[in-house]
Amino acid sequence: MEAHEVVKQADEAGLRLVRFIWCGNDGTVRAKSSARNGLEGRIASGIGLTVAMQAMNGLDQLQPVDGMGPVGEVRLVPDPDTFRVLPYAPHTGAMLVDHVTLDGTPAPVCQRSFLKRMEERLADRKMRLEVAFENEFSLATRIDGEFVPIDSGLCFSTISATAAQDYLDELAEALDAQGIVLEQYYSELGHGQHEISTGHAPALRAADEQILVRETIRGVAARQGLIASLAPKPWPDNAGNGGHIHFSLWDADANRNRFHDSSAPDLLSTDARAFIAGVLAHLPGLCGLTAPSFNSYHRIVPQYWAGAFVCWGHDNREAPVRVPSVFRGMEEASTNAELKAAPSRSKLIPRRSTRRSVSDAASIACRRRKKKRSTLSRPTSSCSIRSVRRSRTPISPSVVPSGRPTQKGTRHSSSRATSRSTERGRTGRPPRARHPAR
Repeated sequence: MEAHEVVKQADEAGLRLVRFIWCGNDGTVRAKSSARNGLEGRIASGIGLTVAMQAMNGLDQLQPVDGMGPVGEVRLVPDPDTFRVLPYAPHTGAMLVDHVTLDGTPAPVCQRSFLKRMEERLADRKMRLEVAFENEFSLATRIDGEFVPIDSGLCFSTISATAAQDYLDELAEALDAQGIVLEQYYSELGHGQHEISTGHAPALRAADEQILVRETIRGVAARQGLIASLAPKPWPDNAGNGGHIHFSLWDADANRNRFHDSSAPDLLSTDARAFIAGVLAHLPGLCGLTAPSFNSYHRIVPQYWAGAFVCWGHDNREAPVRVPSVFRGMEEASTNAELKAAPSRSKLIPRRSTRRSVSDAASIACRRRKKKRSTLSRPTSSCSIRSVRRSRTPISPSVVPSGRPTQKGTRHSSSRATSRSTERGRTGRPPRARHPAR
């Protein structure tokens, strides 16, 4: 899509503002907006932004990072192909942006530009990555100054679904209006907790749409007078919210799934095993990106089905990397892996920890570096990738202890492991095939 086409669509939709959206290192979706006047020029030249924004944490506290202080600017240059009219924000549209330096080159800290480079490297090898997301989120209302879940129903309960029906109907309509495929919905284990699965896409498009999905979840809730939280652990005694990432490696023409091997006993190829091994080898560092906040490690703890161990397994929901079972008749199309050690949203919540995580050393490193716990006036900062060490409790594939319930609505017993899950999966598939979501 060209800039003039965006302007034409904006005029037809009666837009007054268009948000230039990005997601920072802290996991916060941020934006600066262009008015209709001058929109075409700003699509070409961008909007100015201080270099300091990529050093902000989730509480807008500027972190001491070289080159990210009060001096210097980048430009927010939008991708016209990502243009959407936002159904939950009257007279408003949005585009995803790249961070570009003043000389027109991608900014070193631009995550979207980094992903583009990785896609190009895969393309050079005649491969591409297909990705799909599942988002768990909690719906609440404010009562006497406190956030209270909108229901107290059971996992997959239709009572919970009915309690949120008006919201869910508007959410499905809003996603459809933006061209985002909604695959599945169900109420989850936590009170007020829900989950949606959206369609797979090549990595860059999937990442762009994931940001739009998060914005839509919150935006529709605001229109309904509700609060939608994607925080990893909104309430200490409730189930945590995960943002599961399903991925599979395909030939560039999408004719062959490189993760699938019909001759292997488990249908998993050597390429898939090597890919999973690489994810596990880099998992502590990856958690600096997928789970960068203190609150993330209230969710990623053993026996909560959130991926607290450095391991992988077939249909193993306690593992950070799960290989879902395939669907009969769609074996190749449904072969994929799932990364579970990723909250829906990485948000710092200033609350003293009551449980020590033995999963990734990321939280341990943070706590050792921060001898004093955070308070509302002095929250704990997220740790850097350099502070992450490998887990001292690796567990081999498929060898994961079952847990005994210690708090109602949070832990699972082994006897219930086959019927109740806070971490349900969905398969990735090629554009040429359709198959049921997980």
